[in-house]
Amino acid sequence: MANSATHHQSDSKRKKVELSQDTDTVVSIDRISNLSDSLICHILSFLSTEEAVVTSILSNRWKPLWTLVPKINLNDNRREEHPLSLTHVVYRVLALHRAPLLRNFSLKSFSPCDPFHLDTWIHTVIGRKVQHLHLQFSHSKKLVKLPRTVFTCKTIVILELRADICLCFDSIYPSMYLNLVRLEFGVNLSNWHVLKALLLVAPNLKVLVLDKNDDDEEDNRLCCVGPPEGSGCLSLLTAFSFDGYQELEHEVEFVKYVLSEERLLNAMTIKIYDKHLKESLLQRLSMFPRQSTKCLITVE
Repeated sequence: MANSATHHQSDSKRKKVELSQDTDTVVSIDRISNLSDSLICHILSFLSTEEAVVTSILSNRWKPLWTLVPKINLNDNRREEHPLSLTHVVYRVLALHRAPLLRNFSLKSFSPCDPFHLDTWIHTVIGRKVQHLHLQFSHSKKLVKLPRTVFTCKTIVILELRADICLCFDSIYPSMYLNLVRLEFGVNLSNWHVLKALLLVAPNLKVLVLDKNDDDEEDNRLCCVGPPEGSGCLSLLTAFSFDGYQELEHEVEFVKYVLSEERLLNAMTIKIYDKHLKESLLQRLSMFPRQSTKCLITVE
């Protein structure tokens, strides 16, 4: 009888343990399914759009949730034999996307992009009041011409332009004005003039990040670009970073301009390829005249 009672008690405990484990599993599932749509969309915003779309297979409730995420992040890193082209994917995503406001639109393409399609996509996301626009193009011999609406958009606060090619546009008009506080720009020999023009229409810029895309030392003689004409176009700048600095003539002149004009500059970070030149470069930079007495110059 004692053995029978002990066996029954052990079996009862085991069932309770199993029930408890099953209950924990159910609770875990319920916790996810009971989240609000807004919270799930916030979680999905940390994924790429392609990854977010995959979650639509989880259940009927999850099917439309990726379309409500105020972020589109597309990266064309697929193989050539992929059945869907980047053009098809972008149009399809924009057509299905239902978020009334689009905080972030990022497009990275490693193949030529048709100017007509690019214009259409940019006009669409600007119509959705995009705030963070990131465009990156590589391995293309064609010039990428940005539509003028990029430079008149009042909602863009962060603009990232990175390319191995020249980003150009028709002209800059005095009426053009960017509500822009952060600019990340991939510079190369052919697009310094674009950077110069952007700075003239971005008076609210606080953070400027330059990322050098190529080695233009051999063609330095062809680069006849100086700092923006006049003073005050970067009057609110507080942080400046230059990755890939080679101390070429036009680079030196631009750094001198930033130091001599920016009264609010707190930090300047210069990143160089040759680490052995860090100390000597820092010494030369510290000798440049500057407006801000509190600016910390760092060479990495």
